[in-house]
Amino acid sequence: MHQTMSAEQQARVAAWTDEIYQGFVTKVAACRNFDGGAEWVDAQLARGRVFHGAEALDNGLVDSVGGLEEALSIAAELAGRHFALRCFMDFRRSLASYCSCH
Repeated sequence: MHQTMSAEQQARVAAWTDEIYQGFVTKVAACRNFDGGAEWVDAQLARGRVFHGAEALDNGLVDSVGGLEEALSIAAELAGRHFALRCFMDFRRSLASYCSCH
């Protein structure tokens, strides 16, 4: 059942959301070595925007662009582990093709 939040609840949610956001931009600034810090990341990059792969690469938010296999390979290499990817679904087909309403 839907219930409207009180002003106090709205304030708590807003404060919590802001805390998470500030933590995120602070970590991005530190981990990606942005000189301007969290304030620069917030003003220049963030503001809730979503970047596609090439844009993220151009803005220094990622090291490379690739797919699942590339990501797993890099993660395994960084962790000093080996992995085997077992695919149970052909991701080239749409999810809808696996579903039927018969």
